[in-house]
Amino acid sequence: MNNYEILKTNESLLHLLNKNGVSLSDVNNLSLYDEYCEMKRQGLKVRYIAITLAEKYKMTDRAVFKIVKRLSQEASL
Repeated sequence: MNNYEILKTNESLLHLLNKNGVSLSDVNNLSLYDEYCEMKRQGLKVRYIAITLAEKYKMTDRAVFKIVKRLSQEASL
C-alpha cells in the first residue's frame, strides 16, 4: 500500500481532523493524555499531574498543559 492509497482510504476522517485543527503528530501524545485523565480521576491536583508527566515524558509542564488543552477541545462534526 502506498501513501496515496492510505490517504484515499481515510479521506473523510482526515478531512474531519483537518477541519478541527488536529495535527497528525498528536497521536504521539495519546498515552500522555490517557495518563493525565486517569490521574485526574484519582483526584490528583492538575499542577502535580503536569509536573509528573513533564518529568516522565521529558518536556516542560507548560507543554503538558498545551497538549491537554489541545486534546480536550470538542470536535465539530
